[in-house]
Amino acid sequence: MRVFIGPTGHGMNLDGLDVFAPAQQGDIARAVHEGEKTIVLIDGFFTQNLAPWHKEILHAIHQGCRVIGAGSLGALRAVECERYGAEPVGLIAEWYKDGTCTDDADVALAHSAAEDGCKQLSVPLVNIIATAKHLEESGKIKSAQQVIEQCRGIFYMERSWQRLLKDLGDTGQLLKDNYIDQKRLDAEEAIAHTRKPVAVIPSAKHIYTSNMGMLLEHDMPGSKCRPWELSTHKEEAIALHMLVEMAATMGVNPNAYEVSEQSKAMWQKLGITSDKAASEWMEANNVSQERWNMFAIKLAVKQCVLDWFDSTDGCILAARLEQDYKLFNNL
Repeated sequence: MRVFIGPTGHGMNLDGLDVFAPAQQGDIARAVHEGEKTIVLIDGFFTQNLAPWHKEILHAIHQGCRVIGAGSLGALRAVECERYGAEPVGLIAEWYKDGTCTDDADVALAHSAAEDGCKQLSVPLVNIIATAKHLEESGKIKSAQQVIEQCRGIFYMERSWQRLLKDLGDTGQLLKDNYIDQKRLDAEEAIAHTRKPVAVIPSAKHIYTSNMGMLLEHDMPGSKCRPWELSTHKEEAIALHMLVEMAATMGVNPNAYEVSEQSKAMWQKLGITSDKAASEWMEANNVSQERWNMFAIKLAVKQCVLDWFDSTDGCILAARLEQDYKLFNNL
């Protein structure tokens, strides 16, 4: 079992659990790729890093992996994906179901980096909701909703106890003195929920293609960084993409023979001369046949554009552009 948890885990007994930092895009797909059969998603990034996306949760379920969500971003994602087989747990998840909570910011909070223990730096609205409801039921405040709306109006990163005490006065002090950490309570319930055996049966079908598989593989971190965070050939990739888009608008399309020739040239450049060696290379580099073909098509389009360019007066323009490039290359 893999548990993605950060600031919500403060004060919890996490001994014996396989604990990971808050999830970001690709982490769930990677867990499934590594053979994980149960994932508990509590905390996830969504401001400073890309959040885990719905398709990787669906991919996990598709692969027979249990996905349980609670407490924070996990509650939101599990509710969104419940019809596909995800398991939302806890009161916060129920609030997203009944409309008490509708915004991502309701579970958001500012916290320090994982290296510093994900220390909480602001107060999440869902905990204020739980506390305000309790105070209303006990007769200590008249209107929980009024307090909740007042706190909702404070940007989540600025919703510190200092700000709450300043803006709400005695009511802020009541919130602090009677504080209910609902996120933590729900996280504890979710971990306990993993002990209940449940067969993973997707409750609705979703579209899963080899292209989607390629995207998921691309999002998985190979080490500490994801491929899109390294991007050593970013400018070349953008230039090729823009060229292909431009060619599409002009009706420049390669035929099957031209694509096949580009594919042969790619294998030749890699020094691979047999089908067996090609299969081994693709498996070792996590490259699907579709991904290979897509790149061959792009290179074929590029060659078509170059051929078209050379057949017009473009070669004269190209010579001028080359001169300008050399002249201004140091700018």
